[in-house]
Amino acid sequence: MSRAREGLARRKARVAAGLSASLIAMVAALVDAELRAPANVEVLRAEYGVWSSHAPRVATTQRPMPHAHLDASVVIHAPAQAVFDRMNDLSRFNDWNPFPSMDPSTVSQHEGPASGPGAVFAYEGERLGKGRMEIASSTAPERIDIAMTFWRGGSASHAKSAFVLVAKGSATEVHWTFDEERGFGMYLLGKLMFDRMMTKTFSGGLASLKALVEAEQNASTAHA
Repeated sequence: MSRAREGLARRKARVAAGLSASLIAMVAALVDAELRAPANVEVLRAEYGVWSSHAPRVATTQRPMPHAHLDASVVIHAPAQAVFDRMNDLSRFNDWNPFPSMDPSTVSQHEGPASGPGAVFAYEGERLGKGRMEIASSTAPERIDIAMTFWRGGSASHAKSAFVLVAKGSATEVHWTFDEERGFGMYLLGKLMFDRMMTKTFSGGLASLKALVEAEQNASTAHA
């Protein structure tokens, strides 16, 4: 490599290092500012067991944790009742469940009634960890509310999910939503990476549901 190219490479490396240092400093400043905020001190200590050396040691009222909301949707060319019946039946959730493709080691089981309130889908995998879905309420053919429980490191966390169906003529618009209160660190990581991955996974599941229900409807029409 010529001296000119070597010099250019060194200058590029210094610029890149400077930009990286600036970004790191910016993130560090934002985190430190968050830690300094009196409203966050007790929340951070309770959530993570950490304490900023700069944070004022004062008692304060906890503010609500950041709220994460995800929403994936699809239009299925089938009546809302047909879609609802499929989604309300957790004993057949694996027919369109998108998560096993992420973790082939996942083992699942159905508990309680096949469908409606009290129906449970429990799972455990090396990557996915251990979790549980339970239908809390269902209103045909419009909405199914699900209580989610996740076990991480021996402790449980909770979230809410819902299947929302909106009739659009002879078709049905379906939304798969997910709502969770998160610690500040997990909220930031979610915005940077996890939320997009989860929404994409939900969309994959809804695409499988669409193919399944539309095939069933076509078969039913053909035999009518």
